[in-house]
Amino acid sequence: GKPFSQLPLNIAVTKATGRKLMLRDKPSERYPGQHGDFSLVNGLRSEKGLSSPDWLGWEGKDLDAVIDFGVPEKFSTVRIHTIDQAGSWVYLPKAVEVYTSANGKTFKKVGSSAEFVSDAMMMGYMSVRFSARQARFLKIVAKNFGTIPEGLPGAGNPAWLMIDEIQVL
Repeated sequence: GKPFSQLPLNIAVTKATGRKLMLRDKPSERYPGQHGDFSLVNGLRSEKGLSSPDWLGWEGKDLDAVIDFGVPEKFSTVRIHTIDQAGSWVYLPKAVEVYTSANGKTFKKVGSSAEFVSDAMMMGYMSVRFSARQARFLKIVAKNFGTIPEGLPGAGNPAWLMIDEIQVL
């Protein structure tokens, strides 16, 4: 491949990049990601807000993803790149939860967070930090906002949850 310095600047390689990923619930056909599920670990995140083809979207459902590193990997931060755009019925997840497993069957919760740090165009990161640990399997659950309450755009409808990248550091 190319030397690292020649990659496009918007690629962010983390321990999740290019790894095997399994989703419990497929995203909506309207927002399938430009490379399907792999869009979540392809190193690319939107720089154009919702118009990017890289987003995966769930209507009223959670993101529930398991990454298989193949071998035990050490990490201390898991973050998702998401978007907060109520006018389009897109709401931040209520929380992001992180679990680890040695065998891919029994998972132990290692942390959760509802912190959102915006970067640009209503997009940003929700990060879960914990003391460094080693695991072969990592589960990320982003809890859907749920039914949109009265007085907000899209009231009475299920909220959209949009995620275009999972990073593991």
